[in-house]
Amino acid sequence: MLDASVVVKCFVPGQGGSAEARELRDEYQAGRLSVVVPSLLFLEILNVSARRWRWGAAAVGGPASAG
Repeated sequence: MLDASVVVKCFVPGQGGSAEARELRDEYQAGRLSVVVPSLLFLEILNVSARRWRWGAAAVGGPASAG
């Protein structure tokens, strides 16, 4: 099961664990890995991103309510 922080690291170079996260992504894209994610993954990604880049409530509110 992939955690939201691992998914974010797939797209953010230079973070600790980014290379490993991209390897997992590549394995998945090549069809060599099956992935299970939590049902709230997209909201968790939004939460991780908001904390990491210090987004305010206005920046988070739109995407959070779009689902």
